[in-house]
Amino acid sequence: MDFIGYKCPVCDKNFHADEDVVVCPVCGTPHHRDCYEQIGHCVNEDKHAEGYDFEKEANGGNSQEGSVKCKSCGEINEEGTFFCKKCNAPLIDMPKGNTQSNNGENTQNTNPFGGNPMGGNPMGGNPFGGNPQAGFNPIQIDPMGGVSPDTEFDEGAKAGEVAKYVKQNSPYFMQVFNKIKAFGKSRFNFAGMIFGGGYLLYRKQYILGTIITVIMAGCLIFSTFGNYTVISGMINDIAQTNSNVSYQNIYPLFMEQMENLNLTDYILVIASFICNIIYYALHLVCGFIANRCYYKHCCRQVKKIKQSTVSQTEADNELQTKGGVNTALAFSLLAVLLIINYAPMFIF
Repeated sequence: MDFIGYKCPVCDKNFHADEDVVVCPVCGTPHHRDCYEQIGHCVNEDKHAEGYDFEKEANGGNSQEGSVKCKSCGEINEEGTFFCKKCNAPLIDMPKGNTQSNNGENTQNTNPFGGNPMGGNPMGGNPFGGNPQAGFNPIQIDPMGGVSPDTEFDEGAKAGEVAKYVKQNSPYFMQVFNKIKAFGKSRFNFAGMIFGGGYLLYRKQYILGTIITVIMAGCLIFSTFGNYTVISGMINDIAQTNSNVSYQNIYPLFMEQMENLNLTDYILVIASFICNIIYYALHLVCGFIANRCYYKHCCRQVKKIKQSTVSQTEADNELQTKGGVNTALAFSLLAVLLIINYAPMFIF
C-alpha cells in the first residue's frame, strides 16, 4: 500500500516518499520510524483485539456513502469533486511513477509540468480519445495536470483555486499557467486562433472578448458587404468579357476594373480588403494571447472572489459557479457568424 498523502497517527504529519515508514504487522497502521520507536508499539494496539484493519478504514471505513475522504487532510468531500474543499489537494489518485507529494516536489517524474510537456489540448484533451500505443497518461485524469495545488500562480491565487475556476480542461491550463509563472512563456492556443474573440467569450473573458468580437464582426460585415455589392460584380464582368481568362490574368484585369470605379466604390473595395486583413490578423493575435490573457483573468477572478467571501467554503462555491465556460454564448456566436456569412446570398 502506498502511504504517500496519509498522516502518521503519532505526529499527525504526512508521509513522503523519502521517509522511513514502519508498518504494524498486525493491523497495517503506518508510523514514522522515529514515532514508532518513541511510543514503542503500534498506536492502534488497543484495537487489535477488535480486528482493526488500517487499510480497510483508509479505503472508506470513515467515509459516508456518496463521499470521498481527502488523503492529505482527512476532510470528507462530496463524491464527484476533484479537489478537497479544505486543503485543495486533488482527490484522484495518481498512478505510481507519476505521483507528486503534497509539498510540491515530484517524487519520480523529473518533468516539472507532470508528464508530456506538449500534452494537453485547449479544446478539452485528445479529441481522438488518447493514443492507444502510448500507454497510460496520468495527465488525462489528474485535474491539476501534475501541478501542485499549493503552487502560487499570483499573490493570493493558488493553482488549486485557479483550477476550480477553470473547471473544463484544467489539466491543460494548469500546465500552461505553470509555464507562464515559471518561465514567462505561454503556448499558442489553436482554439483561440480559430474562434478569435468568441473563444475569449466562451472562457468568460467578457470585456476583452466583447471588444475583439465587435471589431471582428464589424470587419466581417463590412468586407462581406463590399464583396457582394462591388467586388463580386467586378469579377462577374471580368468573367463575362473574358471567357477564357486564367487565374494569372485576373489580378491585372481586376486592377483595370478598379481604375474605372467611382470614388465611393473604390473606397469600399479598399476598405473591404483592409477589413479582411484586420479580421484574419485578429484571429492570429488571439491564438498568441489567449492563454496569457486567460491566466491573468483567472488569477484576477480568484483573488476577487476570495476578497468578497467570508469563508473558504463560500469562496469554493463562488469559484465553481462563476468559473468554467459559457457554452450557450459560444453557440449563439456561431449562429451569428453563420448568418453574417450566408444571409447576403439571399439579400443581394
